[in-house]
Amino acid sequence: MTSKKPIIEVALDVGFVNTSHFTKEFRRTYGTTPAEIRDSAARNREAPGETAHPR
Repeated sequence: MTSKKPIIEVALDVGFVNTSHFTKEFRRTYGTTPAEIRDSAARNREAPGETAHPR
């Protein structure tokens, strides 16, 4: 799932009262932080009009 919501908003939506606890539990469960997931997704996103096939 992807979202442009701030991480605090996501944390509150799923029942956490602060980002610190959310991030700690997220890292414990998934082995990475929400911010690292977002950064990785942004780096891996293709620019519009690009194809995945080399010429």
